[in-house]
Amino acid sequence: MPVEVPCLIGANGDEFGLRVVGYQFPGSAAAEYDSNWLTVEVVARVGGRSWTVRDPCLLTWELAWLHEWIMGVAVGRPSHVEVSFLEPNLRLELRDGLGGSTVFRVYFELELRPPWAPADGAGMDDLYATIECSAQALHDFAEALGLQRKEYPSRAGVGTSRDRPYFLRGGR
Repeated sequence: MPVEVPCLIGANGDEFGLRVVGYQFPGSAAAEYDSNWLTVEVVARVGGRSWTVRDPCLLTWELAWLHEWIMGVAVGRPSHVEVSFLEPNLRLELRDGLGGSTVFRVYFELELRPPWAPADGAGMDDLYATIECSAQALHDFAEALGLQRKEYPSRAGVGTSRDRPYFLRGGR
């Protein structure tokens, strides 16, 4: 039976879902980076076109930061307006958080793009889901990420206190 991917569905029908499938290197627990790469499954719909892809593009501590950021957005206190990761496949950008709903964009790059929209490189910023949803939907999504975070903790002595030079932009 397939495992359900937690998703956010925007008012326009765009969709973004993310589920951790496992560690990229499950047998490696001593190497700082190799022990902490997560293979994720991303489900997306943009402009009525859907795709699903799996890629080892998030580190365990990046999943923790994503969880914390989305929870902050859900309660109206985002730490920053944008989050990105070491592998430039995914980026989230807060567009508006006023009036009872939140609007943000999820940009898909490189291996997270669908076969019908190949990329020449990162930073094209031409394929994104616009998600407008309630604080409750964001909270539920963040809770699902939190459960995954507990299932796939950081290994090799690394935690959420990692430096974040590439992660956050536009502090609030």
